[in-house]
Amino acid sequence: MPVSRTVIASTLLLVISAAATTVWAINLQQAGKEEKQREQPRRHRVTREELLKNYDLSNPIIDIDKLLAPGVDKDGIPALTNPRRVKVADSDYPANPEARVVEVTAGGQVVAYPLGILNWHEIANDVVGDMPVAVTYCPLCDSVAVFDRRITSQDENGKATVRTLEFGVSGLLYNSNVVMYERHNMGLWSQVYMRAVTGPDSGTMLKSLPVRMMTWEEFKKAHPDGEVLSTDTGHDRPYNANPYEGYLKSDRVFGQFDFGHALPPKTLGVGIAAGDFVTFITADAMPGGKATVHTPGGDVQIVHEDAGFRVVDKPENVAALQTFYHSWSAYYPDTKIITEPAAKAQTEGN
Repeated sequence: MPVSRTVIASTLLLVISAAATTVWAINLQQAGKEEKQREQPRRHRVTREELLKNYDLSNPIIDIDKLLAPGVDKDGIPALTNPRRVKVADSDYPANPEARVVEVTAGGQVVAYPLGILNWHEIANDVVGDMPVAVTYCPLCDSVAVFDRRITSQDENGKATVRTLEFGVSGLLYNSNVVMYERHNMGLWSQVYMRAVTGPDSGTMLKSLPVRMMTWEEFKKAHPDGEVLSTDTGHDRPYNANPYEGYLKSDRVFGQFDFGHALPPKTLGVGIAAGDFVTFITADAMPGGKATVHTPGGDVQIVHEDAGFRVVDKPENVAALQTFYHSWSAYYPDTKIITEPAAKAQTEGN
């Protein structure tokens, strides 16, 4: 079991907030729009107590006292719902061919979700190939997960019903990871933990789809007839600017929480969960940029490239997402760590 430690980076919020505010102000000045048409950033710094009152905190499976409220209000980071998409051939965004995008494939349809947009929204409630999906990104963990928004539950008569969830950004963090909320019953959900952590659905896991990170250039070449999320989101945001760029390049970790000591906290990898089997694999374990992880639920095939990790294939009952080690190890303290090729590990073990 990895050794835990506590890192406090209280000044980081001011750094990120200052950077985001500066970029935001410049963007507004250059927009040349009338003042009444501009979408102004929220000035009220919401307290933790005010924020928690919005949500159903019953049936918690996390420590509610450890929910962090950095000062962002409910929906202060506006999730997207049924966002506009355009054909790849008709899009001039992203301008940078090396910009990272999330490829989502379902029902024969392929859509790119640029991180440059998700930086400012973190959640896109969308429908791809008739499948309701939530495309989620937490900049503090560089964590990317795509979920099927449908869950099956029983009504008061014991009849199974299928519900389609819609997520918003709660303004809360847990283990430095975005906490989502479900708009219909106001329960809280974790991205990295991949399940409801409070409310009537507490403990219910989301079905994850394969996460596929790639550059915009790679996506265009692979899917010239595909679609991409449009910058016409209904929100005035500087989508060509990344307020988290300095944070992602630093060793700093935002928030106060316990995480594993076995790897540098910002080691990027793929977290895999199949029942009680939990593991975290890094790029060092992928000679040639490829690896197959054997789990009780089946094999997970992963590719690592400059843009990040691509889960090429996985069983439906196995969850996998890209994330920093710190948040994954905080949620899964007993996680197995894979940092070298399987053949080498077996040789050294004999």
